Amino acid sequence: MTDALLQAAHAFLDAPDHDSLISTIQSRTAAALGAMDARLLRAGGGRDEIFDSISLQLGLAGAGQSPDDLRVFADIAGVARNDDADHPGLAQAVAQLAPGEHAMLAPVSAGDLFIGVLLVCDEQGQRTFSDVDEAVLIELARFAGQALRSEEIARDREARDGLTGLWDQAYLRREMLIEADRCQRTLQPLSLLLFDIDHFKRINDTAGHPAGDAVLRQVAAFLNEHSRSRDLAVRYGGEEFAMLMPGADTTAAGHAAERLRQAIADVPAGDWAPWPQTVTVSCGVAMLTRDLTGIGLEQAVQELIGRADEALYASKRGGRNRTTVSDRP
Repeated sequence: MTDALLQAAHAFLDAPDHDSLISTIQSRTAAALGAMDARLLRAGGGRDEIFDSISLQLGLAGAGQSPDDLRVFADIAGVARNDDADHPGLAQAVAQLAPGEHAMLAPVSAGDLFIGVLLVCDEQGQRTFSDVDEAVLIELARFAGQALRSEEIARDREARDGLTGLWDQAYLRREMLIEADRCQRTLQPLSLLLFDIDHFKRINDTAGHPAGDAVLRQVAAFLNEHSRSRDLAVRYGGEEFAMLMPGADTTAAGHAAERLRQAIADVPAGDWAPWPQTVTVSCGVAMLTRDLTGIGLEQAVQELIGRADEALYASKRGGRNRTTVSDRP
């Protein structure tokens, strides 16, 4: 079994892309345990409602460290008969994902980062998973966590803007699809803040592109400083930036935009070295609203970007160095 585990670990690390990695983890896990099916359930964006229910039962709401009591849960039927006060309804939630009579799941993590769970199930009525099976699943889940984290780090590097270190526009759009889907399912607000540096061309033309690059990096640092842990800070392109704010309505997002705008405007002239003058930004804010929840995710995301962009240009037309919140329904 040790050889099989090592082969599985190498196969995980050798997967050429994300989809292949997920497929390899699931197929190798099912084969190693002689199970009918294996599924990797991520604890990030795009979770379905069933996994949300499992996460709630196990105390896994939100990303973070895997709880100490999250171990392997084996034999769904047995768990259902002994449903305890700590995890009421857990077996029923897992059973919705496991078409077989017996199933077990193990945490997938990398260091302190909890990634999700690896679930296996079998339809053989008399089959029960042994202690050896449990140990194998734990090891496979550990290998899967390491491979997923390595693959995520590599993808993150490709999705970062080389100058500022912020996420790029392509990554923003992917995350907006995930967050818009979650917003529609959970009825939580989702806001987008767009802003750009006022008269940035003058900086490049007067002081040169190295000065412009320095200002871009300093503005990016302000954006990181004024974003919450769950926000996504992005260099949208050129001198334009964005911040995706899950859970924030236009009031909260508008306040965040104003704090950011004011913090940048308060920097004394001369502190934007090597640019000697003050720097200001114009901001636009919009929220994913009810009229966008039934038109398809791609169209809803594009419309949200359009509304934030309209608000941004309203700020520029109004004299710059100000925040405008979209008043569209």
